[in-house]
Order: sequence, then structure tokens, then C-alpha cells
Amino acid sequence: MEYPIAGILNSHTAALLPLIINKLAILVWLHFIGDFVLQSRYIADNKGRSVVVLLQHSFLYSIPFIFIDSKFAIVNGCLHFFVDLGSSKLTRRYYEREEYYQFFTVIGFDQSVHMSCLFFTYWLLVSGYL
Repeated sequence: MEYPIAGILNSHTAALLPLIINKLAILVWLHFIGDFVLQSRYIADNKGRSVVVLLQHSFLYSIPFIFIDSKFAIVNGCLHFFVDLGSSKLTRRYYEREEYYQFFTVIGFDQSVHMSCLFFTYWLLVSGYL
């Protein structure tokens, strides 16, 4: 099978692209489960007000990632806590003020940071650094 970016990558790396894309898609879906499916209404409403509730959310968030690696789950649970420590306060403020453009901009930024953390820590894991 010929890949459009094969001119940039060597043939071995290009052949790995479907596997890499598959792994990244799994990370995205595990993130969705941890960040949204496992989050109760109570946690969603209160993680921007209470560090204890945010810790509960971060713990629940990390559960799906145990299927990849326990260290990976712990590291990403901690990273998730620190990202949400700032973003959850901002989103709560913007939502309460009905400033929905700012609210969704912060949500988008938050999700982009989470994806970047997941992809980077996964690279650390498969490279043997984690």
C-alpha cells in the first residue's frame, strides 16, 4: 500500500502509520471515557470550586488508562489535575456569566492540552522513558 507521506518517511515508518493512528485513536477514546463518561453531574458542577472534587475527577479520569500502563495512568491523572485546576475555574466563571464564546474557547484549549499531554506521555512510554 502506498502512503501519501511516504516521500517524507522511510518505508518502515510509513508502514507503521496505521498502527500509530490506531494507538492515538485509542488514547482519544480513553480520554473521552475518563473526562466525560466517568464524570458525574456533581463532579462537573463542582470541580471548579473544590480541589477535593477535582482530585476525585482526576482519579476517575485516570482509570481507563490503567489498561495501557499504570504509570501512564498515574502521570496522566496528575497532569489532568493541573490542567483542570486552571481550566475548570475559568469555565465555571464564563458559564456563570453566560460568556459562552469564552467558555467554549477554554474548553477547546483544555482538550487540546489534554491531547498533547496524552500523546507526549505515550511517546515517553513507548520510548522507554516512562
